[in-house]
Amino acid sequence: MAKKLSPGISHSLNLALSSWLDWTMKPLTKPVLSSQLGGQSNNSFMVSDGISNWVIRLNSGIADDGRDLQNEVKAHQAACRAGIAPSIVYFNSDFLITEFLEGNKPCMADLPEIGQLFSLIHSIDVDVRPLDLMNHLETYFMQAKPDLKVTRCFNRLLAVPSMDTTDRVLCHQDLTFENMIRTEQRIVTIDWEYASLSDPAFDLAVFTYTHNLDEKQRLQLLGHYDGNDTNLPRRIRYFEMIYAMIEILWWQIRGHRLDAQIGKLDRHLEAY
Repeated sequence: MAKKLSPGISHSLNLALSSWLDWTMKPLTKPVLSSQLGGQSNNSFMVSDGISNWVIRLNSGIADDGRDLQNEVKAHQAACRAGIAPSIVYFNSDFLITEFLEGNKPCMADLPEIGQLFSLIHSIDVDVRPLDLMNHLETYFMQAKPDLKVTRCFNRLLAVPSMDTTDRVLCHQDLTFENMIRTEQRIVTIDWEYASLSDPAFDLAVFTYTHNLDEKQRLQLLGHYDGNDTNLPRRIRYFEMIYAMIEILWWQIRGHRLDAQIGKLDRHLEAY
C-alpha cells in the first residue's frame, strides 16, 4: 500500500479515479489505490478494480519546455500500435492513465534487444513537433540560475564544434532501464512525456550516458541498431555531453546539485 498521501496529491488522485467510467478499458467498478510507483518528474500510482490494474500519473505542475502533452500522447499511442507501449485509457492536462503491464526492468544482458528497440522507435512515423536541443539547453540554463562551475561547463560546451544533425526521427528522449519493462513477450516502453522529433544519436546518448556503457557494451547496443550512420559512435559521445548538461540543469531547477555529474562533465570536456 502507498504511504500516506498529502491532501493535495490525494485530491488529485481522487479526481483521476472519478473519471473511471470514461476509460477506454472500463473497470468493473471504481478502482482503488494499490501502490505508489516510482518517478522523478511526477507522482504515479497503481490502481485496481480487483481484476485489472492501471497506472495513474499525476502531471507535474513544474514548467518544462521539453514536455508537450500532445507530443507525448501521439508518440505513446504510435508506440502502442507498434506493440512497444501500454495502452492509454484516459488523459487530460492533469493526469494520464495507462494499462499496467507486469514485468521487470531490463538489464545489460538485454542490450542487443534494446538496440533493436531503439531502431523500431526511430522508424515510427508520427506527427510530433521537433525539439531544438540547443534552444532547449539554453532555456534550462536560464531557468536554473547556475553557479560559476556549472556556467563554466555550459560555456565550454557551447564552444565545442556541433555535430551535423541527421534527419530528425521520433525519439523517446528519456529511454533508460527505468522507463522500460521486460514483459513475457518483449521489452516495452513507458513515460513518453519528453518525446519529440530529434537526432537519434541524442536518444541513444541518453541511454549510454545514464548507464555508463563501456566500449564492449556500446558495441552490443549499436551492433543491433539498424542504422547507416558510420559516425554514430562519435556523435553519441558529443550528445552525451549535451545530455549531461541537460540533466545537471534539470535537477538544479528542482533544487538539487549533481556534484558528481558536474565533475564528470568537466572531465569529459577537458578530454574532448
